[in-house]
Amino acid sequence: MPPSVTPNLSVQSSRSDNATERTSSLDDDTLMLFEDGLRAHLPSVEDIVKRAAARKRKTRAAASIAVLSLTAALVWLDPAYQSEEVATGIGERGTWVLSDGSEVTLNTASTLRVDYHLRSRRLYLPQGEALFKVEHSRWKSFLVYAHQTTVEDIGTVFNVRNTDIGAKVTVLEGRVQVSADDTPSITRLLDAGQSVEVEGDRLSKTASVDTEAIAAWQGGKLYFDNTPLAAVVMELQRYRKGPVRLSPALSGLRITGQFDIDNIDQLLALLPTLAPVAINRDGNGGVAIVPREEKTAATP
Repeated sequence: MPPSVTPNLSVQSSRSDNATERTSSLDDDTLMLFEDGLRAHLPSVEDIVKRAAARKRKTRAAASIAVLSLTAALVWLDPAYQSEEVATGIGERGTWVLSDGSEVTLNTASTLRVDYHLRSRRLYLPQGEALFKVEHSRWKSFLVYAHQTTVEDIGTVFNVRNTDIGAKVTVLEGRVQVSADDTPSITRLLDAGQSVEVEGDRLSKTASVDTEAIAAWQGGKLYFDNTPLAAVVMELQRYRKGPVRLSPALSGLRITGQFDIDNIDQLLALLPTLAPVAINRDGNGGVAIVPREEKTAATP
């Protein structure tokens, strides 16, 4: 029998193990090279944290800038956030304390709207007359808009009265600046005891006035000092619903005296004792002031 041959398994196994070790070593080297490459191109954990913090700072800065920009835009636009209105009927007067603490007194047949803005208070007096006592604010201007007229408060008590062609502004305390809407570049600065009238696009010369007489209506009084009867009748008509008509022949007569606003008919009744006139009344509440010789019986 031929001798048996035993395979040299130990040698093959040793070669196999060596090959495996070389392959494993090669893989480790390759991974190390790959890891080194990744480290060369990818940030470290510390870098990632720093970059995240920087992004947060930039985001906060951008948000702050956006808030500041929005705030600046709102201040520049000066939007209104609140409004209130007050009014009086014919023959009525009323005093109101506004939301900002300012006080306004309205004369007969007057309307007023107050708009509160972020950096201003704007008051619109489309008809009638008002006396303003302003609660001052360092941050909010106080503006009154009447018939073709703008009045800016500079620390004062002042009266604004609408007329047919503009408005009359009188200062009782402090100072205001007045301009005509059509010529805003032309202004008048008024101090206490001064008055100016806006007539369309023109401003009258500054005049000195009796402030007590101007504000007498607030206390329920009317003052006439050698006043033409035509002007007296126009004033009385403001406080009376029924019409008051004056004969043209009497317009030049003049009246002096103090009278009660709440008793206009009493004043009318007194007129014949103050001037050569007669009062004719009709059944609808109308009154005609005529020369004394033209007095007629009342219409039923």
